[in-house]
Amino acid sequence: MSTTKYEVFLKSAQLGNFTRAAEELNITQSGVSHTVASLEKELGLSLLIRSKGGVTLTADGKALLPHVQAVVEEERRLLEKAQELRGLDTGTIRIASFNSVAVKWLPKILKGFRDLHPGVEFQLIMSHDDRQTERMVMNGEADCGFLCLPAELGVDCEILHKDRWKIILPKDHPLAGSKVFPAKALEKETFIRPEEGSDLEVAEILEKLGVKPAQVYTVQGDETILAMVSAGLGIAVMPELMLEECAYPLASCDPQGHFTREIAICVKDRKAASLSTQRFIEFVKTYLTKM
Repeated sequence: MSTTKYEVFLKSAQLGNFTRAAEELNITQSGVSHTVASLEKELGLSLLIRSKGGVTLTADGKALLPHVQAVVEEERRLLEKAQELRGLDTGTIRIASFNSVAVKWLPKILKGFRDLHPGVEFQLIMSHDDRQTERMVMNGEADCGFLCLPAELGVDCEILHKDRWKIILPKDHPLAGSKVFPAKALEKETFIRPEEGSDLEVAEILEKLGVKPAQVYTVQGDETILAMVSAGLGIAVMPELMLEECAYPLASCDPQGHFTREIAICVKDRKAASLSTQRFIEFVKTYLTKM
């Protein structure tokens, strides 16, 4: 049974727009619209609400969404299993990841894995937070995901790395040569923090240090924070991973106290993961032990 109609519906629901769905699926916008309409006629239900701003799920669409996801996922697993039985090293691994892992680890990891397994393809899905990563793995949108522990939604996790938090500051800052940045000194600084929703760990560190910076800039994106600190606009708290091969002239110090985050890779069920996903996880672990 072909699941093409289901895949088109899922992509349209995910992106909220027929045009964007068409671009990702490499078909025409009218093709997407016609396919979804055909599925609605087949099921006798309205699945998506069309408007000038895009498309949103109807109540029936929301109710059917997890079942449609399950059908598409099962067909994908069936095809991958058939490939495994035929001895073919092929398939697509869908990886959910947060920014620092995607930028600092994955380019080299994916290149190394593809060198060994040229028939395997990748789909990288950027995640805004750990709970989103867990949801994508649990509902089958991603085969595996990188997140920071603790996990909360029952995914199968394996810890990869303990990443230290650092105070980053301009190269010419008076405390640039210090090993530890005094907590009280933070209160006199302009502090640059991530946008709301991405700043929970940073906020927790400031709270544990018992400090409130004199002035705070809230910005979007790790690269923006690095650029602003480098330009002398303030200081920030950032995971050490983001400082690897950093293009900006910066200094870093340890905060008072020991703050780390545990980076893990997760799947829904390690035993049920595809052979290509299992091989990828083992490759990631081996790669990181050699860093």
